[in-house]
Amino acid sequence: MSSRETGQTLDSSSRLPRILLALSAAALAAGAVLAFAVERRERAAVESFVSRFRLDARKPDDVGAVRLEPVADLAAAIAVNASVAEPFDAASRAADIAGTRDDESAAARDLMLDAIRRRPGWPYHRFLLGEVAYGIGRRTPGSSARQWEAWTTPLRLAAAGAPGLDATWSALGGIYLDNWPNLSAAQRTEAIGALRRAIQDPRFVSSRFSRLSEAMGSEEAARLLPDSPELLGAAAEALSVHGDLAAAAGVLARREAAAKRTRAEGLGRIEDRYRRGDKAGLSAACFEWASDHPVLDLDDPAGRAQAARVLELWPGDRGGPWDGDPRSDLVRFFLDGRESAVGGQILLRSIGALSDVPDLVTARIRLLAGGASAAQEIAARPENQGGPEWSVFYSDLAHHFLKEGRAREARGALDLVPLAARDDCEALIARRDVARALHDAAELANIAPRLDSLKGAPKSADVAPGGATISVCVDPELAAGRSLAITLTPQSPAIVAYGWGGGRAGTVFLQNERAVSLPLTGLSGRRDVTMRALAGGDSRASVAVPGR
Repeated sequence: MSSRETGQTLDSSSRLPRILLALSAAALAAGAVLAFAVERRERAAVESFVSRFRLDARKPDDVGAVRLEPVADLAAAIAVNASVAEPFDAASRAADIAGTRDDESAAARDLMLDAIRRRPGWPYHRFLLGEVAYGIGRRTPGSSARQWEAWTTPLRLAAAGAPGLDATWSALGGIYLDNWPNLSAAQRTEAIGALRRAIQDPRFVSSRFSRLSEAMGSEEAARLLPDSPELLGAAAEALSVHGDLAAAAGVLARREAAAKRTRAEGLGRIEDRYRRGDKAGLSAACFEWASDHPVLDLDDPAGRAQAARVLELWPGDRGGPWDGDPRSDLVRFFLDGRESAVGGQILLRSIGALSDVPDLVTARIRLLAGGASAAQEIAARPENQGGPEWSVFYSDLAHHFLKEGRAREARGALDLVPLAARDDCEALIARRDVARALHDAAELANIAPRLDSLKGAPKSADVAPGGATISVCVDPELAAGRSLAITLTPQSPAIVAYGWGGGRAGTVFLQNERAVSLPLTGLSGRRDVTMRALAGGDSRASVAVPGR
């Protein structure tokens, strides 16, 4: 072969890749132009939908999001979601818009069909299509099998594609409930599976559980509920709002058992991190426990012991201010008549990690921890003089001195009680005990009738949804091994929670008069018995402090 022929052959072979590359570039360019044209057309359809049905006036924030979304099918989803999220009869709708609901739904359906073609693997598009289809179907008399499939098929596909999306299951469950009387046996079996998943969403439980209870019966509906305190509480509230107090009381009993279990499990995780020396994990677990389990929600011996253990294991890392750190709630809880359930050193270490702790709290805890001198120094500060709230501290200080055999110093502590508070329950008990130690018969004769008048006769109060508080004076000499008797008389069926100082020691379903009790062992001084109606009508509560 000549050199000229060889050159021609090489030139032809090198030209072929350049031709293929040029053709590929042209194809890509054509595809880009076509994609741009499709995107522009779909974007125009979305803008037309927004403008035609005045979404910019009805939902300006959503429309702002539509215009910021760079992809047309996702912008369509935002617009359609804004449309279906607003009831067509909402007061905010303009009168001239109200008559266009069928047209709006049809246009929304078309947008979502186009969006599904553009992004077929996106479950949220199918979810919105099902929502729109059901909205159309509800306004059509009757319910054909074809309509049923138009509602449920896209929602089932969306649920299969995104099983963690609560909204899909809630929508599907709502459709089954709305059509429950017309469902076949096979459809009801299918519905129960969807409802079992939908009921894991607290919002669905709050809004639809009463309807579920009506459809299936309260016992069957309750069986679908998982043992979650949050879900059980939402279900109980939904039942009580609709007047089914007996069913609500049963669900509340399950909630209490579930709460006790989750509290114990949380404490177990704290103990595990403590054993492993995981300080960071321990601190986080303690914070989580205190945040998730309000200490007043379970005020019984087991609940107090758990709260005390959490404080004991909580690392001494620097916390936040007194008013914002969850440890402060635990400390307040124990200082409200529950001091015997926790060690003073535990409380002292807890407040040592916090800032802006009130002087009264610090002084009381230092006294509990054995630091009487430091506590007195705090109380002696000028800004702490004369405040009636300090009477409890000086009464406790007097009892501290009595235990050490220093009766005269105990009387000196009581002399610091503000005059306005010297006839309060705590001060009178301390004055009596000091007078006995000093063999002061005249003081004893002066105090006895005053103290008896505070203990007095049974007291009563109306228990309304806002709650009721009855203040009692507890004499520790009459408290050991005894209980405060509470008689609850309902005006109509009610569910009432009761306890000390806002804590819940028990919950009772009232149809007739019931007697409950609160232990007095370890208590002394002024204590508040609190009751609140969780559901139902008002009740009348009477309490009686045991006498000699």
